[in-house]
Amino acid sequence: MTDNFESLLPIAAEIHAALEQTAAKCAFAESCTGGMVVASLAGVAGISAFLCGSQVTYREDSKSSWLGVDPALIARHSAESAQVTAAMAEGLLEKTPEADIVAAVTGHLGPDAPKEKDAKVFIAIAVRRTGETFSSAVQLESTQRAQRQIEASAAVLNALLQQLTS
Repeated sequence: MTDNFESLLPIAAEIHAALEQTAAKCAFAESCTGGMVVASLAGVAGISAFLCGSQVTYREDSKSSWLGVDPALIARHSAESAQVTAAMAEGLLEKTPEADIVAAVTGHLGPDAPKEKDAKVFIAIAVRRTGETFSSAVQLESTQRAQRQIEASAAVLNALLQQLTS
């Protein structure tokens, strides 16, 4: 299990290598990870050639106004859902023409999460050349909020790496 921020750096370096090999550019829409995914990538020298940027859309209104997520979709499924995460990724891809691939993440890290949502995160990867969006849900193992944020960030990085190398 990923247990500290520094443990994200090796996979960030792998992503840099994959981006360099494919000449792909990436962008991110982060909610529950609060920018930690991009912060880990920013620790890799040379990432600026491939990293377009990030939107930290923690609140529902930001997801709607910054990424174009339909408020009705959020009302119907909640901000912590596969549907909203896919819409976040697709909205960011549309708003970032230089990006070839984008990743989005949202979820409920607790405390005080409804039992069915506690420590559950949703990840979506949208790929411009194929027009496909790949979604997954991850049940985090950690019990502490900060650890969950690191674990969720690792899950996003792994999902992105999988798409870049498949």
